[in-house]
Amino acid sequence: MSLIAVLIAAPIFSESVSADTTATSGNTVTFNAPSEDTTPPDVVNPTDPTEPPSVIPSKPGAQAVDFASAIDFGAHTLDGATTTFTGAVKSGTTGDAGTPILAWHDLDGASPKVSYKITAALTKAFDMAGATVTYGAGTIVNSSGPGATATTGVTTSGDITLGEDGTAQTVITGTGELDGHFVDEFSGVSLYVPVASQTAGAHSATVTWTMTNAVS
Repeated sequence: MSLIAVLIAAPIFSESVSADTTATSGNTVTFNAPSEDTTPPDVVNPTDPTEPPSVIPSKPGAQAVDFASAIDFGAHTLDGATTTFTGAVKSGTTGDAGTPILAWHDLDGASPKVSYKITAALTKAFDMAGATVTYGAGTIVNSSGPGATATTGVTTSGDITLGEDGTAQTVITGTGELDGHFVDEFSGVSLYVPVASQTAGAHSATVTWTMTNAVS
């Protein structure tokens, strides 16, 4: 018997490393401005030092005035001399531990941007001739949430004085460049009443805050 040794050689494979390969995956998102029937979430009042602080209620719509502080000028004894009375947020109302504010939101997400303004007027007067209410120049605060500080394009008009004639005064102007929730933190509110117009009894007035935009 003869033996034949057979050498079987395995094939040789050379290692080849290809270049990096890539793949793509799509990502999408859609944002819709709140409709007139949709109310954005309420936001925290940044001027209220209590813990937890009070919450500012939101109004429906993409752009809206949400809230303005109710002001109480106190009770005073007629003295025939004092004409100016300092106001504070009315006890028992939203934010009464904080300072007087005006709150609004601009969430239209419009491109091109839509500018707006907010005006104030005494639409129900005190019925004391010559009486005026002055809101001291405010500080604009972004109240959209933690980390939100920008106020680009939002401007306060400084001191505004509202008279018994009901003439509207511009409080805020906005370019619409920045969406979000905002607060105008007034430096103070005061009531002026000439001595001759001061009469015994309770007096009240109503301030109406109106937001209009460039397409209204």
